[in-house]
Amino acid sequence: EIKKIRKDKNIFDVVLKIQQALDNYKNQAKLERFHDLEAFATDIFNTLIRKDDFIKEIQIGKDHGDIRLINKLNMVIPHSNLSAGERQIYALSLLYGMLKTSTKHVPLVFDTLLGRLDTSHKANIISQFLKTCGDQVIVLATDTEIGEDEEKLLAPFMAQHYQIEFDPESNSSIIQKNDLGGKLHAI
Repeated sequence: EIKKIRKDKNIFDVVLKIQQALDNYKNQAKLERFHDLEAFATDIFNTLIRKDDFIKEIQIGKDHGDIRLINKLNMVIPHSNLSAGERQIYALSLLYGMLKTSTKHVPLVFDTLLGRLDTSHKANIISQFLKTCGDQVIVLATDTEIGEDEEKLLAPFMAQHYQIEFDPESNSSIIQKNDLGGKLHAI
């Protein structure tokens, strides 16, 4: 009886130790994922932004999830100090970090992706960001966002190109498929 009780107690102790080891592993893996997320987001931010040494790192609070931009003087840059374009690049950088850290492949839809950006930032987003976003990316854009230069940069990554035009006669929109050679065909 005593031997059986000790055996049951030992099994309980072993299970408890295994549970503690799994919890420690899970917490360590979570911290490593946070570090990866921070590193990926920081790298792409510095790649996309025009300014050299604008930030040293993006830090993500492990407990509360607060996100901070740290400059080269180790000072926090308030989000309110960022321009609209810089905030957009910041948000895209966080998305990129999550995509790179995740094991999941998800389709992405961007609406007015390039609207707040100047020409050089647009080129960086197209050439450095979009090509790394995965296999299913939809970009909804206005004619003012994507000019000839941006269209040339996008061409190698496009599988389909549609143009939506409003027809005042029918009071409806007409969708035309671009054959990627510049010719539009009604659908």
